[in-house]
Amino acid sequence: MGQRRRGLQPGAHTLCWTEESVVIQRVDHHDSEAGSARPSPSGERFRRVVERDVEIAQLSQALDDISDGAIVHHGYTDYIRDYEVIAYVTADPRTAIPPVHLRYLFKYCIAAEVQTTVSPDAWCCLLDERLIDREIGPDLNGFVWAVRWQPLYPGAEVVADSERARSWADQVGIPFHEVRFEMNAHAITLIFADLDVAEVREGYVPFTVTEDD
Repeated sequence: MGQRRRGLQPGAHTLCWTEESVVIQRVDHHDSEAGSARPSPSGERFRRVVERDVEIAQLSQALDDISDGAIVHHGYTDYIRDYEVIAYVTADPRTAIPPVHLRYLFKYCIAAEVQTTVSPDAWCCLLDERLIDREIGPDLNGFVWAVRWQPLYPGAEVVADSERARSWADQVGIPFHEVRFEMNAHAITLIFADLDVAEVREGYVPFTVTEDD
């Protein structure tokens, strides 16, 4: 697990179910034949519970790291298995740390639900095509789609004790998690098994049209 300063130095893996999260476990010391300790069934259950608690804590921290940022893109990757959310994160100007774009890659994403958070009353006033024009839109009244970003507010959170995540974990055999993002234009719900965080540089594009396509 790579260590990061808040929201600025992404590690290779923020959350990974394939790695040991903790080293604490209960053991049964009554293995007289082998003469060595072995994990008891109850100890294994305890270890898994602790690991899941650690995973959830790490996941919550990863979401907190971009709580003051802006979401500039989200969608399934071109290979259609994982879901990416790209956040623009800035630091306190006094730190002289430059802003970064962070790619949150939600791996093995079996559900991605997106809906608008703009009210129907507001939508009635937002049908003007000029609102998606970068040059004209800002001069009009209303929600300007052309800004092409949305603040991560109220924020993102882990759904505790998600029944859907638990159901998929039982069927597939690996832990799954559910998170929710809520912004001023979109609300996103994701169910996934792993999370990678990495910085993306200028020029990154989620999809490129090629002759083979």
